[in-house]
Amino acid sequence: RKYQPVKHYSIDLATLSNANKKYLDAHRNFYLYLEGIYRNFIVSELEKNNKHPHTRFSLIITISDPNKEKNVYHDTIAKLTKNNFIHSAVATEIQIDV
Repeated sequence: RKYQPVKHYSIDLATLSNANKKYLDAHRNFYLYLEGIYRNFIVSELEKNNKHPHTRFSLIITISDPNKEKNVYHDTIAKLTKNNFIHSAVATEIQIDV
């Protein structure tokens, strides 16, 4: 199996410059667009058989309110469910041995 790297991107909205903060308001929608990139050889071979390239992936998004003013977890889960997104909670456990 060929190595498939894990991509990790993060942003702290509190660190945005004033010029970019103007784009953050309650009426602004955010979108995520993912696109697979494949080698030309694979694409041409699949197209010969009238097929299209695809790959399975997992997307993990963490949203938090550092000021603890809103319950963003429950609001996000409710909106995902309302809009028929498949989602599940990821349980994490941190154990530190000293």
